[in-house]
Formats: sequence, structure tokens, C-alpha cells
Amino acid sequence: MSMKIPPQYEKMKRAMSWSRFIVLKPYKALLLFFLCLALFLPGIFSIESKWSPRIWFDSDHSEILKLNRFEKQFGSDTFISLGVYHPDGVFQNKTINILKELTEKMWLVKDVIRVESMSNYNFIEASEDDIRTDPFFSKNQYSEEELSTLKRKALNHDVLPDFFISPDGTYALIYAYLKPILAGEETDFTQVVEQTRQRVNEVKNKQEGLKVFITGPAAGNDAFREVSQSDNMTLVPFMFAFLLGLLFLQFRSFSCVILALGLIGTSIGVTFGLMGHTSIIFNSLLAAIPGVLLAICIADAVHIFTSYYYFRSHGHLSREATLLALVKNFQPTLLTSLSTAISFLSITFTDIAPIRDLGYLCGFGTLMAWLFTYLAIGSCLSLISEFLDGHPPKTFEFSR
Repeated sequence: MSMKIPPQYEKMKRAMSWSRFIVLKPYKALLLFFLCLALFLPGIFSIESKWSPRIWFDSDHSEILKLNRFEKQFGSDTFISLGVYHPDGVFQNKTINILKELTEKMWLVKDVIRVESMSNYNFIEASEDDIRTDPFFSKNQYSEEELSTLKRKALNHDVLPDFFISPDGTYALIYAYLKPILAGEETDFTQVVEQTRQRVNEVKNKQEGLKVFITGPAAGNDAFREVSQSDNMTLVPFMFAFLLGLLFLQFRSFSCVILALGLIGTSIGVTFGLMGHTSIIFNSLLAAIPGVLLAICIADAVHIFTSYYYFRSHGHLSREATLLALVKNFQPTLLTSLSTAISFLSITFTDIAPIRDLGYLCGFGTLMAWLFTYLAIGSCLSLISEFLDGHPPKTFEFSR
């Protein structure tokens, strides 16, 4: 049985040819869709992630080469630090002993090669012709007078204030420096931070009012990972639920929600698959990809669904409405996708590697979202139409 198609679509030859293929041969269209999935999805298992400052430039970039030479000559300047705070001041016996304990414990953290704090700082004093060098904290217990003397010495020292101790004497710092890494290696900041937290948890309840803060470049690098994972575990699912909820309220159809969800998931999946195939390193900036593609996929799907229900409301059968929706939106959605992809690709001319990779992947994902909108949503609507219309048409005729 043939179906009547309005004659104004006769001039849209490319759109009509592409849409006819999807509507009349939905199984072949779905085969192409699954071939794309089979080609790209396995790359997900090859994705590697890094969170160090080195991710921002290529390994042969001049700034990275400078960093390599610096670390080779002077050692690593990457450290994780602990800030020990007490509102009544650091110069108390309990606080001093906790500071000394943390300093000793930080030597046990993975990749730490040097720990510095007031507890192992050698205080140098000169008396006439004698030079005397002693640990700044040489005892476990001090009298009130001795504590007052230590505080005065520390705050009047040339080095200690604003480095190991705050000017008001309430905040002390411990620096744990990490071993330098060789070219191609990566410091495991996650393990460093986790082990540091274990050391902090062992002492944080030993004194009322004591607070210990984990800071420093190593903690900051790992924070990028934590924030990215937190966003992907909370923010992205919330966006999914919110937009899919709006989609259901708009069209009152679970089929639309399921098809849109499939489009979003597969578009994001093949984009991350390309990431693995091309050895692009996952980092905090690339964690924004799901949110970007989510909006693009919803826009593509809404165009098709809106047109489909419009034509259904004007008396067309389901398969007719599917074909007309695909033809009607072919040029505008394709041009929009191409221009969006070009916009993303325009940011690839930068030396900053994550921004460049973001441009490549979002541009690719945008085009795949458009392709999957037609191959997956179009063919699924066509298959659903067989049940709604009661017959599978063999061809379409133009009404005159």
C-alpha cells in the first residue's frame, strides 16, 4: 500500500532519498547504527585518565620540556601540605606533639621523599663565637614560659613566619614533597591524597578544636578528579532526569523518553570510544562532554518528535508522519550540527591540549548525535508505525 506525500517535499531530493531509506528499510538503518556502535564503543575500555599539570600541554611542548629539565636538575617541586589550625594557637603541648606526629607519619605516604615542618626545622643560634643548632621542638613537654619563648622565636624568625607558621601563631604547615617523575610516568595523586587523609584521621580527634586541612598542588590536582567524578555522578544524572522529564511532559510518551535516552547514551558512548581509540587522555575538562552532548541530543530529538506529532495531528499516518518529520528537519538539523561541529573544531588551534581535545570530541559527538537521530530514532519510529498503521508500506507517492 502506498502513502500520499505532499508535493512540496519533491524538491528535497537528498533529504527525501535519505529519509526514504530509513523509513522503508529500517532494519538496514539500524544495522548501520549498530555497526557504528561496534566500531567505536570498544574504545571506552582503552581510556586513560591523568590529573597532573602536564595534561595541559603536549609532551614535546616547550613548557613541558622546561619542567622536565627543572625537575631533573632540582627535583620535584610538587608537594602535598597539611595545615594544622587551633584557635588557641599552635604553641600548646598537645598541638606541638600532633604536629610532630603528623610530620613523622607523612614520611610513610607513597612517593613522599622529604617532609618539612617546624618540628624538624633546625633552629640556629649564635652566642659570641659559638654556633648552636637544635631542633626547634627539642622536647615533648614545655612549660608555659618555654611555650611563650618558642612562639616569640618563631614569629620573629626570618624564615618561619608565613612559611611554617602564620603571623598570629594559630596555623602551622607541614610540607611533604613528592619524588620527581620520569617522562611518560604519572604520579598517583589519588593514592597520595587517600593515604594523607588516613594520617589526618588518626590524629584529628586527639585535641578539641583542632582542624587539619589538606592543601598543596597534589591535593589540588586530585581535586580535579574528585569534582569531575562528583559532577558525573550527581549533576549529569540530574540533567538527564530533568530534561527527560520535560520531554515526557511535552509529548506524554514513554517511547519518546526511551528513544531520547538511547540517543544520548549512544552518542556519549561513541564519543568516549573515539577518545580511547585515539589515546586522548581523560581529564577534568573532558568531563564536560556528557553535559554538552546531552543538550545537543535533546535538541535533535525534539525537532523530530515535534514534527512527527505535528503531522500526526494533521491526519497523516504514523509512517507518513515519520517520513515527513525526517525530510522537513533534514536540512536545518544538518546545517545546525555542521555549524556547531565547526565551532567546536575552531578551538582546536590552541596549544592547550585538553581544550583542543574537547573541540575534537564535541565536534565528533555533535555529528554522531545527528546521524544517530536519523538512523536510530527514525528507524525505530518507522518500526513502531507498523503497529500503529497496521501495514508496512512498500513505497510513497506524491499527492497532486
